[in-house]
Amino acid sequence: MANIFSSLKNAYNLFKTIDFAKLDALSKKVDLPKMVETISNLDDKQISGMMKMMGGGSGKKKELPPIEGDFYHLGDEALKDEDRALQLKVRAFLEKEVKPIVNHYWNKAEFPFEIIPKLAELNICGLTYKGYGCPG
Repeated sequence: MANIFSSLKNAYNLFKTIDFAKLDALSKKVDLPKMVETISNLDDKQISGMMKMMGGGSGKKKELPPIEGDFYHLGDEALKDEDRALQLKVRAFLEKEVKPIVNHYWNKAEFPFEIIPKLAELNICGLTYKGYGCPG
């Protein structure tokens, strides 16, 4: 008998908190009885994971750590000072000019041709001939 009263109390509390307009909108999108049946068959771990996912976490976007491409730190010791300066110059260029636009162009599967003149200013691309009158 106590079980019936407990069920009625839970149903009453549920009816007080339900927004029937939202429930109606949801019922037009999904089959509610099937959804309730599916959710009732989940185990505790699955339900807690689903509730965590629906809660959206703290709302703050986690900042990703900076990318460390030189895993073994070979650049610190193996590069000459002028090569290290060039490496840092290219890195700064990529962070300033390419990083803000890379996702946009990647998603469109296009190349950002406007960076070519800026890349040319770095004087790092081109033929590698050595000799009189050559850039290398």
